[in-house]
Amino acid sequence: MKPIEVLLVEDQDGDAQLANHVVVDCSAPVTIHFARDGEQALAMLAEPELHFDLVILDLNLPKISGFGVLKHRPKKDVPVVVFSSSWRRSDAERALALGAQDYIEKPMDIQAYATAVCGMIEKWTRQKTK
Repeated sequence: MKPIEVLLVEDQDGDAQLANHVVVDCSAPVTIHFARDGEQALAMLAEPELHFDLVILDLNLPKISGFGVLKHRPKKDVPVVVFSSSWRRSDAERALALGAQDYIEKPMDIQAYATAVCGMIEKWTRQKTK
């Protein structure tokens, strides 16, 4: 089975390493590509030879925020799930209005974090895993 290609846009090394670690327990093989800021994410999304099955996007990013990535992303057919530590309802509403398919608050518990990451990958790439 070909791996699910995920672009994780995350500037916190600990969160990026944790996500990379937990995907080994997902039900399908996953390859994670990392962007450390919004500018890098937009550049990667604009590359014609790169194809992602899912974008997992933090909101609080350097250079260009997650909101900016949502607003200017070139590939609108790739699902984007915002995975943020922000618990503000207004952030969730704004992200969804800008085209995010889902908004998930980052859990503090490691097991809940792993469940959330695998859950969003499985939910938004279901067609690819069949």
